[in-house]
Amino acid sequence: MQSGMMLAGAAAAGVMGPNAAMAKGVKGFQVHKDTGDRYEFLYPFGWEEIYVKGTDILFKDIIEPLETASVTVIQTEKTSIKEYGDLADVTTSLAEKVLTPPGQAVKMVNAKEKEENGKTYYVFEFTAQNPRYVRHSMVSAAIDNGKYFIFVTGASQKRWDIMGPKLQKVAESFKLV
Repeated sequence: MQSGMMLAGAAAAGVMGPNAAMAKGVKGFQVHKDTGDRYEFLYPFGWEEIYVKGTDILFKDIIEPLETASVTVIQTEKTSIKEYGDLADVTTSLAEKVLTPPGQAVKMVNAKEKEENGKTYYVFEFTAQNPRYVRHSMVSAAIDNGKYFIFVTGASQKRWDIMGPKLQKVAESFKLV
């Protein structure tokens, strides 16, 4: 923990560049960088990469199959996520119609818009309930260079008390570079 505070202090003091902390990684996490599509994010140590049709990349815990982090990249002519609509409309539509199978009850937890390096991100959290479990997800969506990026991480609601803080760090780490 002290090394993390020292790293944060050095970054705040301007000793390190804005991506230096990501480049060095964060204790307990690995860094995934896609230099072709130009994005990066952290994911917990011990997760493995698996192939799932339709995703650009997907990592999952080998023991807890609902604990995942994935990126989907879709070609678009839009230049900003705002062109798809306002925060509430886009995040609700993504949660209910794109990221959740039909028939599941979706509950939005929160949503916010953030600007970073001239890019607008819609960042939101929701739960989806099916007959066997509730999945808790965090999403970051943005557009850059004719590509619509949808980053999703999540876990079962039963493990959210344990995994929530880690997955929040994962969700916040997603950046277009």
